Amino acid sequence: MLKCSATDVIKDERGFVVGVKAKQWGKEMELRAPVVIGADGFESQVGRWAGIDTKITAKDVNTCLQYELVGIDIDRFYNEFHIGSMAPGGYVWIFNKSSDSANVGIGVNLGMVKEPGDVKRYLDRFIEDQPRLSKGQNVETVAGAVSVGLPLESVTTDGLMLVGDAARMIDPLTGGGVSNACIAGQVAARVAKEAHEAGDFSREFFQRYEEGWRAKIEDQLFRNYIAKEKLLELSDDTINKIIDALQGYKIERITTADILRMVQERYPEIMDELADLL
Repeated sequence: MLKCSATDVIKDERGFVVGVKAKQWGKEMELRAPVVIGADGFESQVGRWAGIDTKITAKDVNTCLQYELVGIDIDRFYNEFHIGSMAPGGYVWIFNKSSDSANVGIGVNLGMVKEPGDVKRYLDRFIEDQPRLSKGQNVETVAGAVSVGLPLESVTTDGLMLVGDAARMIDPLTGGGVSNACIAGQVAARVAKEAHEAGDFSREFFQRYEEGWRAKIEDQLFRNYIAKEKLLELSDDTINKIIDALQGYKIERITTADILRMVQERYPEIMDELADLL
């Protein structure tokens, strides 16, 4: 439904979520269903309306800004990530679109933002320092935020399941969330089908969903959260040594354990700084 926004959840006399109130083109309406799946982003008003605690701290949010630059010199087959003091608590990305255009953006940990406009200044400075980018023209600006914290303690209540960003399933280290949302969405769809067949839409029944998605991705989310917290403490010199330690390795799928093993081989002197990841 185009231009339609949810404004609240609907609960029955038992306190079960049985739909949402919405507004489209100024017209108010009610949309009812025996199970509601909330996929409304990391702030998740749907979850909050239903009584789920969705509070989040500044250090678990990255604020993001992206430009679409044209007229630049870029390798269309090569995407880039830059981490360190140029993007405190996050990273700069260059995602190519063609040989002369790319999405160039930045994510900065909100707990490290000191003044309004800091994020834009970080991104502008990064671009200005690189002639291949600074000569380009910005044709579109996009801004937003992403959670980089732990998943919610509970992502269900009677009649409701939260999925994806709404359940804080975003990878705390990379800020990526699409694959995790797809995994959780598959589990939610299966459990919703089973709930229809059983005629049971209680929070107790939805524990099948809680257990299902957590078994698939929760360990990785916790591990990468610890890695993210450690990354906030590291100097540019240490980060550069970690990246250098990966040089020469053919990496198809990298894990935290792989990185630590490679660092141990080349820069054992910095392993004490990474002890929390062992």
